[in-house]
Amino acid sequence: MSVVSGSFTSDGSSQVISIPRNSEFVVRISGTFSANVSIERAEGTAAWRVVRTTTRATVIDDIDAPGEYRITVRMYLSGSVEYSMSTERMPLGDVDDSDVTASELAAGVVPKDRHYPELNVNRYGAIGDNETDCLEAFNDAYRVALSKAASGHGAEVYIPEGKYRLSGEWNVYRANSPRTDITIRGEDQLNSILIANFYGAGLALISCVDPLGATRASPLSIRDLGFQNVSTSGGVNPVFINVLGWGESRIDRVRFAGSNNTHVRAVSAQNVRGTDIVSFFGGRHFNYKNTSGFTFTVDTGANTITASGAIFAAGDVGKYFFVFPTNTANRIRYLITGFTSSTVVSYTGNDISATASEGHFEPARCSMTSGDATLTANAACFTSDMVGLVLYVRGARAGSFGNALLRGVITAFNSTTSVELDVTAGVTVTDAYFSVACIDMGLPPAWDGSSDVKFDKLHVEHYDGVAFVAQNVDSYHISGKIHGETTPSDSAKSMAACWLDDFGGKFEVDLDSSCSMSDTRVHASNFNDMTMFDALWSRHIVNGTLFKSDAFTDAGGYLIVRGLNLYEDTTDPYDYIVDANFVASSADPRILLEGATNMLGDAEKARLYEGRSAYFLPDGRFVYGPSTVGATYDMTLSGATGVRMLFEDIGTRRWSIGNTPGGGQSFIIRDETAPADRIGIGATGTLFPGTDAAQDLGAAANRWSRTYAAQLAITDGVTAPGNVTGFAVIYVDTADGDLKVRFPDGIVKTLATDA
Repeated sequence: MSVVSGSFTSDGSSQVISIPRNSEFVVRISGTFSANVSIERAEGTAAWRVVRTTTRATVIDDIDAPGEYRITVRMYLSGSVEYSMSTERMPLGDVDDSDVTASELAAGVVPKDRHYPELNVNRYGAIGDNETDCLEAFNDAYRVALSKAASGHGAEVYIPEGKYRLSGEWNVYRANSPRTDITIRGEDQLNSILIANFYGAGLALISCVDPLGATRASPLSIRDLGFQNVSTSGGVNPVFINVLGWGESRIDRVRFAGSNNTHVRAVSAQNVRGTDIVSFFGGRHFNYKNTSGFTFTVDTGANTITASGAIFAAGDVGKYFFVFPTNTANRIRYLITGFTSSTVVSYTGNDISATASEGHFEPARCSMTSGDATLTANAACFTSDMVGLVLYVRGARAGSFGNALLRGVITAFNSTTSVELDVTAGVTVTDAYFSVACIDMGLPPAWDGSSDVKFDKLHVEHYDGVAFVAQNVDSYHISGKIHGETTPSDSAKSMAACWLDDFGGKFEVDLDSSCSMSDTRVHASNFNDMTMFDALWSRHIVNGTLFKSDAFTDAGGYLIVRGLNLYEDTTDPYDYIVDANFVASSADPRILLEGATNMLGDAEKARLYEGRSAYFLPDGRFVYGPSTVGATYDMTLSGATGVRMLFEDIGTRRWSIGNTPGGGQSFIIRDETAPADRIGIGATGTLFPGTDAAQDLGAAANRWSRTYAAQLAITDGVTAPGNVTGFAVIYVDTADGDLKVRFPDGIVKTLATDA
């Protein structure tokens, strides 16, 4: 065995060394500083390819390709970087140096490198050099894990640092009965990376799916791994993780990046926990019309949008168009209402002047006919390699509690505007939004719903289509951040943060970016349960709508927002809510604010909401009433034995209003300081005095007792009144002291003289 070693002490220095096959190479950082170490392999006479970059002690083991390697160090402050290389492999920690383990014998797997411990994928021939196909090695490791887990103690497949290419699906399915718990774990999400070196819309990098689609999988936990594709331009990428019937499992500290398909699909997930799940650049966008190379000018006086070239058509009327000036705060959505020419259209809605700005059409929409599986888009957005892709169509399914999401798998490619799904529509739709989910918690027919899923620190960013889709779920708890594409293009646009169908659970999320390029940021349908958004932070809603719902037919369907920081210039946060139930009946709102709400960017004070248009201001005042002039609202207090509203510290007294069933009076104004009833209104509308018959009627001389006793008291001497239409007026004329009556026609008669 020979050992070569060296060190670096100067910033930016580099060395070239020769590394033979089957070597151990170690880089160690020392000193009170940090350093970036880049290790590159020579490719040709002048080309170098980065093999590893690290900021801590690392091991590049199993150097399968001998050759020249260059080490470059960028140091900060002071210290040193040391390296050593041995030409004969040395054991790495405690390893199993026996020939073959019992689990390997049972699985029929012969390890290729026994210096690595059992279930380490390197033991079975995997090389994390971003070149070698590791699928066979991963399959062997999993077969050993199955053998080991069969004892009932579970097993963990370990993937060391490196970039491991797989040329096909890594199938890790096993039935839930008998149960076998398996964990797949890397070193960390930035350094243990699985790379899909294949394409297929209906495939997955890690697949845990019953081939018959009938049986739930045994628990599968995935931790400390990164996921990538070799490329996103050669076809439809596979899903990174696809589990059918996922239960009793964990997904922790994982990172997904670079895909034109769903990142995670979990069907019928139950009792699943996850933390620190990062998803970048996933999902898929279906483009309506390309706008690259064009600029757009908005004339707020003429209400027109003018393009720099011919792009508009008569069919664009009714479509949304988004203008994106450099100032992100001025990004806004317009509804095209008129076609003037190929360069000019008219619009309605809020407007902000813009000159020579970027612009984008809404995504493609589709139509489906009830009972038919054909989906027809209004733009050429399909390709033949999309067969196997899972789509969601809003409102195309008849749910138990209203129109719902239709989940369908593309089974046939008809044309660039038409595909066949594996299910038929239950509701006819035209101009319906459709999309691929980045995080897909949907539900195929005949599968049980999801329950008890808790994801903490979920971070979905720069997604295409819809970030999070869920169907038929309860007891979900999702916390984290959903951030759309900030620089949309013809191929990359964020449609919405969430599509929720028959959902019950809680969100604690930040919703960010100005690219929710559909009609709403969060869409809800088919609810019979309560969903809560707690401490919601929302910024840059370019489409002007935060929440939108289809009508819920079940009385228990609600979406409650308990705390909202809304970064929009609005006087009423309900302007950003479209509630189909409330539109149909103001007595039946289903999307409600309950909690502190702050509209940043305007002069409005924060509010503490309690339902629709009822809130407290910071100074304690309670405001209840319509937000629209001319509308009316009812406030209802009800109780089995009567209700009362108490007013304290009104001057020096306390008052109440309420009713006392069975007491002969249906409504009472009561002086609680005295205490005494002051006025009552009977069930038939009659007016009663309180218990004190000596109360005044406007003046001390006018007593309730004189009105309701056996005498009538009127003022002694008044100026003769004028005619009162429909009434005869009795009065004592101050001119002569006589008691008179004046009729509506002006005739005056003396009833008695003062003599």
